[in-house]
Amino acid sequence: MKRALLLTLTLVCALGLTAPVFGAPRSANGMSVDPAPDAEPNMSVEAAPLGGGFSGTGYTGVDDLSPCFFVYTVPLSKTWYRSYGIQFKGPNATDGGAVLDECGGGWSISGFTGPNILGFNCLATMANGGRPVGPETLLFTPTVDAVQFSIGSGDDAGSIVEVIAKNVDGGTVDSQTVVLSSAMQTVFLMGSKKIKKVIIGAGQSNACIFAMDNIYWGTP
Repeated sequence: MKRALLLTLTLVCALGLTAPVFGAPRSANGMSVDPAPDAEPNMSVEAAPLGGGFSGTGYTGVDDLSPCFFVYTVPLSKTWYRSYGIQFKGPNATDGGAVLDECGGGWSISGFTGPNILGFNCLATMANGGRPVGPETLLFTPTVDAVQFSIGSGDDAGSIVEVIAKNVDGGTVDSQTVVLSSAMQTVFLMGSKKIKKVIIGAGQSNACIFAMDNIYWGTP
């Protein structure tokens, strides 16, 4: 079953598994250090990932949104991808991961598909006054057999992000403790029961700055 899902995922994004490292001429980790004089907000807008229609299978590389810096955007909303079977939820109404374009630069990571990432930085502030921090919860409707995504960090390499997949009853289906590196790692979650939600940044997580990309969910 795992091999079948991985084969499907490989076919979906075979052309985009490797990407160049983010550059950082005037910014770091989504924060403007020396903003260009003509810099303007480029807010996130609602758009659809691949897959959808509550099919139970999908992918998003969050490449349909394009703000450059955290100060110009807001957390990824629960409603944006709901009709495609996935919702994103931060720790509260104002905080949570936000999508940034590579124009924000400074992440010093490789392995994302570009041009965007789902970014987290506990030192940053967003347009709504919230912070791009976890835990970030991915909710799936319908439930799925497996979830896969990429995660990494340049500045916080060596820090830990705990990831837990849970079923509809709140029981743990699978879990991983990820030691972050500048080369994005693939996290694959699957167990004997279907996954209702995945919590990223749970438990003893201590990472401040990290990024996610290439999020897949499926029922192989």
